[in-house]
Amino acid sequence: MIFGRRSPILALAVLTIAGGALRLWQLGAASLWLDEAASVQFAGLPWSVLWLSGYDNAPPLYYSLLKLVLRFGDGEAVIRLPSVLFGVLTIPVIYWAGRLIAGPRAGLTAALYLTLSAAHVEYSQEARGYSLLVFALSIALVGLLLLLTQRRFTRSAAATRPVRQPEVAGLVLYASGILAALYTNNIAVIFVFIAQLAFVYHWVMRARCDRTLAAHWLLTNGLVFLLWLPWLHVVLTQLLGDGSMAWLAQPSATKAARIWSHVVGFGYIGLGRPWFNLALCLLFLYGAFRLRRQPSVALLLLCVAILGPFLVWLVGLLHPLYMDRTIIWSLLGSALLAGAGIDAMQGWKVTALILAMAVLATSSVVTYHATGAAENSDWRTGYAAWQRGLASDASAQAAIFCSPPAVLPILYYARHRTALPPLLAWGAGAHGEGTALILDRSMTGADPGRRDWLAQAPHDLFLWKRGAADARKKLLPALPEQARWRQPVWDRLDVTFAHAPSPIRSSLKAALDQAGWRPRESMRFNGKEIVSYACTGDGCQLPGHVGPAVSPP
Repeated sequence: MIFGRRSPILALAVLTIAGGALRLWQLGAASLWLDEAASVQFAGLPWSVLWLSGYDNAPPLYYSLLKLVLRFGDGEAVIRLPSVLFGVLTIPVIYWAGRLIAGPRAGLTAALYLTLSAAHVEYSQEARGYSLLVFALSIALVGLLLLLTQRRFTRSAAATRPVRQPEVAGLVLYASGILAALYTNNIAVIFVFIAQLAFVYHWVMRARCDRTLAAHWLLTNGLVFLLWLPWLHVVLTQLLGDGSMAWLAQPSATKAARIWSHVVGFGYIGLGRPWFNLALCLLFLYGAFRLRRQPSVALLLLCVAILGPFLVWLVGLLHPLYMDRTIIWSLLGSALLAGAGIDAMQGWKVTALILAMAVLATSSVVTYHATGAAENSDWRTGYAAWQRGLASDASAQAAIFCSPPAVLPILYYARHRTALPPLLAWGAGAHGEGTALILDRSMTGADPGRRDWLAQAPHDLFLWKRGAADARKKLLPALPEQARWRQPVWDRLDVTFAHAPSPIRSSLKAALDQAGWRPRESMRFNGKEIVSYACTGDGCQLPGHVGPAVSPP
């Protein structure tokens, strides 16, 4: 037997160390991508802005923790360390949850499942709040399981004595975990809804409608709601469609199922993957069946693993939210169901299943690292090429990008420069003439499953493509000439001044004024002045002398 019953703590320690090693491996190899660079920028905001302003859809807890980490360094690996820490800490928590529902072997199997999950490794290596979200929800899940498994009633009224200590511990863990999750990502609202479903079922069917338990549950949720109330307006704004995620398309039901199987299954295995994932789904259902004597627990885990992602997809019919990152927390339910299913088996079947799961999951993790899947967009190489372009043209006055967010990775990699030209980014509509905000890689014969930002200089159009070590490969000669050389027309322009000398600022502002641009609003972001310009006519062009000649070496 792989997991002996005599030393579960030792086995858990081994899994935790292995999980840490997998998540630390090549931690700083990939460059920061757009969202990670945004995390760094947000973490640099003052505390008053961080907690009292709706600067981003994501709540401020992760950014606050990252702000503390930035005091010790700002390299890629350092920035990603908080995600690694929360990813590793989730492993013993999921063991605790599995032990509560089915014993040590189920807990160790669930911990193994999470340790070798390529999706969890991926988001434990990303400087975003998803690893913290999973960790916080795992704490809340343990609290719920304490409530659903430790409270004992008998038919005798005199013997109806609840076990108070697990109840208090469960409520405290649930409240702290769910509050941390709500202040990490708004998607945690879905988990709150699932928790209410599971508790109501337990209260009616198992707890005999105990009024004391209901009062404690309502009081706990009321306290969580009051503490979360200051951020409620951001969630409502997002759900009502403020356009902040207009770039995300709602996937079809079939594609959504594939994304879900990528998250909970072996996402980076190619050959035979559908059959592997089908076998996993059967294992989940078998685990739920084996928990039939704890129906509220089985209901909770099925809801976390399956209903939660489905609800995210349903919400997406009004406001698209469905991505692998927004359903990553469904791993908690699937890991526990797999653990319960394997724990119910006997003899060689247990060993065979655990070994098969370990081999397939390890293969998925190895493929994830070997293919460089962590590299979303190679901004490090792109910035190096852009910097060489600046050095080759001393008269360059500005850098031009095709979308305001594309400036953020450049600001990160230029953070140690004492002088930086103004950065211009246009904000024309997605179908505006000559804007070409995003290109599919299929246009260049590369992986069509990923997208990269474009950067446009006055002479050439570049694609900063993942894994292209040679800057010459970033040129797009395959683009139609009319798309490559057309003079674009814009209706909005955001200009970021970061350490730019005053003469260059004055020269640029005068050139923009002459071209018909007028300042619309101005703000300071992390010590950098950002001016938003509006066109006074039907469409304005950039002055021909503004912008560096960025050419490959």
